[in-house]
Amino acid sequence: MKTNQLLFTIVLCLGLSTTAWGQSAYYWADGQKITVAPDYQSLIVQMQPGISPTQYFATKNHPEWQKVEIHERKGRAVLHFRTEQSPSVASVQAKFGLASPQVKGGHFGVRLSDGFEIWPTEHVVLEMKSGFGLAQIEPILANYGATFVRMDYNTAIVKVEDLHLTLPLANALQESNLVKWSHPDFYAPISHNNDPLYPQQFQMNNTGQTLDGFPGTNDADCNAPEAWAITTGSSSITVVVMDDGVEAHEDLVNGSGASRVLGGYTPVNGGTGAPLANGAHGQACAGIIAASHNTIGVRGLAPLVNVRSVNIFAGGETTQDLANAFTWSKNIGADVISNSWGYTSCTFTATNLSNAIADARTNGRGGKGCVIVFASGNGYKTCVDYPANLSTVIAVGAFGNDGIVSDYSNEGTALDITAPSNDVNSQSLLTGAGVRTIDRMGSPGYSTGNYTNTFGGTSAACPVVSGVAALVLSVNANLTVSEVENILYTTAIDMGATGRDNTYGNGRVNAFGAVQAANGGGGGGGGGTTCNDNEVSLTLVLDNYPSETSWSLRNSVGTIVASGGAYTSAGATITETFCLVDGCYDFVINDSYGDGICCAFGNGSYALTSGGNTLASGGSFGSTETKNFCLGGGGGGTGPTTLLAHFFETGFDGWADGGGDCARYSGSFSYEGSFSIQLRDNSGTASAMTSPVYNVSAYDQIDIEFYFYANGMETGEDFWVRYYNGSAWQTVATYARGTSFNNGTFYRATVSLSRSSYTFPANAQFRFQCDASDNTDQIYIDAVTITATDLSPSGLSGQTLTAISAPVSTFAGAAQEPEIEGLSVYPNPVKDWLQVRTGESIQNVRVFSSRGALLLFSEANTDKLEMNLQQLPRGLYVLEVKTAGDTYRHKFIKE
Repeated sequence: MKTNQLLFTIVLCLGLSTTAWGQSAYYWADGQKITVAPDYQSLIVQMQPGISPTQYFATKNHPEWQKVEIHERKGRAVLHFRTEQSPSVASVQAKFGLASPQVKGGHFGVRLSDGFEIWPTEHVVLEMKSGFGLAQIEPILANYGATFVRMDYNTAIVKVEDLHLTLPLANALQESNLVKWSHPDFYAPISHNNDPLYPQQFQMNNTGQTLDGFPGTNDADCNAPEAWAITTGSSSITVVVMDDGVEAHEDLVNGSGASRVLGGYTPVNGGTGAPLANGAHGQACAGIIAASHNTIGVRGLAPLVNVRSVNIFAGGETTQDLANAFTWSKNIGADVISNSWGYTSCTFTATNLSNAIADARTNGRGGKGCVIVFASGNGYKTCVDYPANLSTVIAVGAFGNDGIVSDYSNEGTALDITAPSNDVNSQSLLTGAGVRTIDRMGSPGYSTGNYTNTFGGTSAACPVVSGVAALVLSVNANLTVSEVENILYTTAIDMGATGRDNTYGNGRVNAFGAVQAANGGGGGGGGGTTCNDNEVSLTLVLDNYPSETSWSLRNSVGTIVASGGAYTSAGATITETFCLVDGCYDFVINDSYGDGICCAFGNGSYALTSGGNTLASGGSFGSTETKNFCLGGGGGGTGPTTLLAHFFETGFDGWADGGGDCARYSGSFSYEGSFSIQLRDNSGTASAMTSPVYNVSAYDQIDIEFYFYANGMETGEDFWVRYYNGSAWQTVATYARGTSFNNGTFYRATVSLSRSSYTFPANAQFRFQCDASDNTDQIYIDAVTITATDLSPSGLSGQTLTAISAPVSTFAGAAQEPEIEGLSVYPNPVKDWLQVRTGESIQNVRVFSSRGALLLFSEANTDKLEMNLQQLPRGLYVLEVKTAGDTYRHKFIKE
């Protein structure tokens, strides 16, 4: 009786596969019954053994054929027709002369519910249940004329002689209760999710630079330079780039000049992973991950790691070929597997491939698991493509150099994190700034050069995260894959809606924060190393409205290294621990309602401590409060608090636009960057810019620093710095043409306010106001910094004014400080790497801001040192070099 039922099932499936597909046609994968429908506009054709599809179709052509895909290594081709054909494979083959003895058979393509097209091949893949062997399924195979071919690791491959039997055989096996899973070994197209150059690498370090005509947004990057101060990777870490091949390159070498591209794999033919003639995509991805830091080309995230290439674009790869690629990668010792490809479907799935990915994640790295990273896809969709939508991988979306999600980047619940790439606006079709990375050497690749500046898509975002994962494992190779994922997600910088969202996932990948977390004990996963730098603890007691509270911790160049909030539990105590390198930091706490966290609606408070010392504390503030502290010799106590530091490159930075005689300006009258605020005429507040409200009641001294430029001001015409003391506006400084300044010159001005002379309320404000005569009288305000301290200084209220020879952007050699005997500092001005040389061994080097804040510290034991200053903003700095016999101080300019 059971035999009769099985034969009836076979007949029914045969009927569905040939003429009457209906709504019941399906296949099984990952425990799901996935419905399919025939596509009569495509046909997969399997050749007889020994017949070359290339040679066979070279002599055939037909006006109804739109395209022919040749899979030479698989002995097959896929024909795409311009119109639908007869629903009979035999009729179509006869119509176009595709007959034996050369042609073995054909099968129409099938489409999923989302329109994605796949093609059954002559193979079925399966895995036996425990306790069962191939002998138990032999009767089923015999009924379908199928034979066992081979085992690929744990997967059995069986072959059918008639392609129409592939789908029914797979379903019969699945429904026999003898196998764990079974489905056709489908062919489906996979898609690319398509150092002199370092200043253009906005992915690594976005300074707001304009590239390809598209202005960037400062710090919309992955914080690579900050991470490089801790690690640039390790030669013990291997990243597999699964793509269209990677080969040796001048910018993928170690310090000895030897290639870091190791042996690879091509699953369709057992090859070495080398790219074919049209390969270029994988090479570009490898450059983002691992390009060397030298004097040529570009810089990768992890320039010391090794790369292995797996070429899955050699032609006609099936799901089993891809499964074998992951198993090979696991077995060869891959730490990270980077995948800038995918099926352009959120519905398609294949158990053999999903299982191989899960196996690599679970059993790779000696049981700690391979970190597997996928591009989310470029389909402008609200779902993530397969396999990126698997829970066993990290799905990466993209945002442009403007810091806004790229229109094409697939979104959805399966999205984990985002990284910088280019942008393509669906309305204007503008592409945004292209990603700079390596190309194949010479004529192969995207261009005839060795580098490209037009890479993009989630393809370019994915290797950023892969590179960061490689850095994380470089500082702590004992981390499990779950711990690495947790570090990446918890240190990501929130973007979009607060918390995880479907557009940005957990946020923007943060290389610096991730490396710090890995170096400090595993990012919350346990089992990591102890903190070798400064362990800092935050204790935050929430008030009755925790959803209003958020905070961030920023380093000396403004990069967020940790953040939290909003919260949900009223009155809860939140404890966070960070491992911070030496330097100065700002702790910024915010309350969205504007009443702080103490004491009207609860008794909230915060305290930052390290080694038993309190670095910052409080609870009573308005909308925001910033506390500065330094670690590792950067000064004790709380130090100055930066109330604001505004440069107007992305907007008014919270200042109120007074009206018609106040405007944001871009041009050569701006002291730093491109933008400043123009004030003109004498229209009262319409000729003024006014700051947000600040609570200064806890301070004893306020220091205002700003830069300005005057144009067209007549003798005696002036502008003011004004201060709101809680009840009235006071003019605290007046600058007049002819007395204080002249037109056409940049000036640095400071204004100091002491509690002994001024009231310091909870609602203080600051204002710049022009008092001229008409619209041609203009003042340009830039680089406004206001600090406060609760330690009463020796100085009293007062002002300083210094003429500056040129704006930051045009400082030249003439501005250099004279050379000091015994010390060589070059270049000056510096853009990225500063060379320091002395006649004796250097013990340590420190870099201070122009106001004395310690920004960088480096120990040394050599007479020459190279310092990476890429993360510093433009401005004037002081270098202190300590040797056994002397301490040298030298000013330099960062461009």
